Amino acid sequence: MNLTHLRFFVAVADTGGFTRAAEREHVTQPTLSAGIKRLEDSLGVELLDRRRRSTLTEAGRRFLPRARLIVEEWRAGRREAAGAGATSRLAVGCLKTIPAAAIARLMGDFLRAHPEVPVDLTESSAEVLGARLHKGTLDIAVTVLPTDRASGPAHSLYREDFVVAAPAGHPLARRSRTAIADLQGAPFVLRPYCERQAEAERVFDTHGIRPRIAYRAADDERALAMVAAGLGCCFMPECYRDPGVTQLAVPELAFHRTIGLVWRDAVPEPVMRFRDFAASHDWRGDGRFDIAH
Repeated sequence: MNLTHLRFFVAVADTGGFTRAAEREHVTQPTLSAGIKRLEDSLGVELLDRRRRSTLTEAGRRFLPRARLIVEEWRAGRREAAGAGATSRLAVGCLKTIPAAAIARLMGDFLRAHPEVPVDLTESSAEVLGARLHKGTLDIAVTVLPTDRASGPAHSLYREDFVVAAPAGHPLARRSRTAIADLQGAPFVLRPYCERQAEAERVFDTHGIRPRIAYRAADDERALAMVAAGLGCCFMPECYRDPGVTQLAVPELAFHRTIGLVWRDAVPEPVMRFRDFAASHDWRGDGRFDIAH
């Protein structure tokens, strides 16, 4: 059972609706709704009757006093802990290839909900984040999950495919899928820190495809902007979108990645707060991965 989800449920009961509850908890309405749904799934009952303006069900009325007690006990414990000394700083790492808008929204929502937790944020590659977690200079990271899960405790947030992003005016842009042979000689924008770049290059070599590197981007936002400008295509995660860019599925390049949370074995209270908040965060539901806005 997740404390953040309990707070969301109590907020709806207190305010009488999802909109005001989301405002009180400083989160988006889809994030709040998804958190309550996860709470209901963990309990195996519906707590809210969404057909009647989010009124409590019988199970919700029975559960509400216990939920209030848990939340209030946690708040009391937090006040007592704060009185015993200053809260230690939370060192958070984030993957450089996650859109900046997505990370900014997460951090903004978290800091509004937990202003008592000071945060230091670092961004880097998956390899560097893993090394810093191992050394203890990071407490928790939002990163690509390793397939072996040997780096420590982890929680999956979402999975996404890699695509070939093409300018809207490109001859291939009229399609949603294309074969790798159609990319022969096409100008390409090269992204830094790409988790699947080496594998993609091996596939290109296997098929005898030689894309022309037209631009080496310093970051993903710049890479997407250059694709939209018509400079070339780019192999990148599907979360990067722009009105001037068409995403093409290439069966030979059917790679994906799983983004999740990785933290150290010893979990102090601020890390648990961030972990629970990020796990209940609405990462993809409202389309804010479209960074062009």
